[in-house]
Amino acid sequence: MALRKQRELGSTRAALEQIWSDRFATQVGVTGLEIPQGIGYSNETLLASIRWEPDGVERTDDLVVRLPPDPDLAVFPDYDLRKQALCMERIADLQLGIPVPRIWFFESDASLLGAPFYVMSRVGGRVPSDNPPYTTEGWLFEAASEDQRSLYRSTLKILADLHRIENAEQQFSFLASATSDRPGLAGQISDVVKLADICLSEAPNAVISAAIDFLTADVPDDGGLIGLNWGDSRCGNILYDRFQPAAVLDWEMAALGPAEVDVAWLLVMQRFHAALADGADLPGFLSKNEAIDEYEELLGRDLLDLSYFEVFAMVRFALIL
Repeated sequence: MALRKQRELGSTRAALEQIWSDRFATQVGVTGLEIPQGIGYSNETLLASIRWEPDGVERTDDLVVRLPPDPDLAVFPDYDLRKQALCMERIADLQLGIPVPRIWFFESDASLLGAPFYVMSRVGGRVPSDNPPYTTEGWLFEAASEDQRSLYRSTLKILADLHRIENAEQQFSFLASATSDRPGLAGQISDVVKLADICLSEAPNAVISAAIDFLTADVPDDGGLIGLNWGDSRCGNILYDRFQPAAVLDWEMAALGPAEVDVAWLLVMQRFHAALADGADLPGFLSKNEAIDEYEELLGRDLLDLSYFEVFAMVRFALIL
């Protein structure tokens, strides 16, 4: 279901027209506005089309407006839309060929639409479905195995491109842990412990508690391999055009850390979606070992032992669910 179904589209349309007019000093008409269905719970999303006249030339732009989710439906305890927008802006500025939507602006004034929000361009393409799972039906399920493999391999390449960004700790310093002054993986573990404290206080779980003890007992040395972590690294957060990435989306979980964090999350999510299909992965997708071998070649180094990072991914996934 859509988030905040109670949002009144008429007043929202008028507010968007005023916001755009004030920001760009031009006459604006919102010619389309809708709340998309089946998009999950990580954000409230509005799809809008605007007609305006920058420099006196009429044009129409298709936009996406992202707001925090309804607090009763929120997946994460804290949301920072500014960081999400900054991630995409910074990646676009680096001009590395990593496709992200254009960010028009971030607005912190909650009085305008009821919460802070950012506006980005709408990118055409298709996203592999979470519900129903792409491993059971849909356009990717029905695709030829060679097209499935092309999509998977292109996803690995995008991940490696993100992880090869130089000086990421400085370029994306705004992603530093809010709960720890330790950089990289240690900071992410600290953040997850904080999330676990919140979740387990309401619903204790012995398995998750034991996993947290395992994660905190011996945090592996990441060797200073601190790069950009997308966080929610999976094909369901990419728009594809002809089985190639057209836009990398959903940066709520972005952080600083080793590449292994994202690779393990990708593999765990792949295993999860296969489980939803009675253990059957898509025939064109790479196996775990094939994916690791190809990714290491793309990254240019061997990965650290992924077993720890897979436990980390499964704990985060369990807490989010």
